[in-house]
Amino acid sequence: MCESPNRKGPLASRVEYPFSSGSGLDLSSAVRRIIWWTFTGSRGGPNRARLIVAIKEKPMNANQLATQLGMDYKTVRHHLNVLYKNHLLIGVGEGYGTMYFISPELEQDYDEFLRIWEKMGQEQAT
Repeated sequence: MCESPNRKGPLASRVEYPFSSGSGLDLSSAVRRIIWWTFTGSRGGPNRARLIVAIKEKPMNANQLATQLGMDYKTVRHHLNVLYKNHLLIGVGEGYGTMYFISPELEQDYDEFLRIWEKMGQEQAT
């Protein structure tokens, strides 16, 4: 088990990565809780969702994401870090050129993410 004292969120006290059947947690329900918490549990959720949608379409580095989405680079880095720590993204490479991809766990539950994304849009419209 990989425990991180810096981790915050719904699985903060017990996190295994990659998720395994020996963890006592159902993979799908654990990932769903993380998805809900990451995208609806704070003000940054909509920006994180925008990053996920952009990365799903085309893997990019932080600078490319900031440019494409019209966001501040440091803001993008912060949200990428939150997504990475919650195992919703994987990074390939190091430093400035790290390319981000959605994780296999998020890929598996991407339909749940889309439902949340749709609901977030409806709530912001009201």
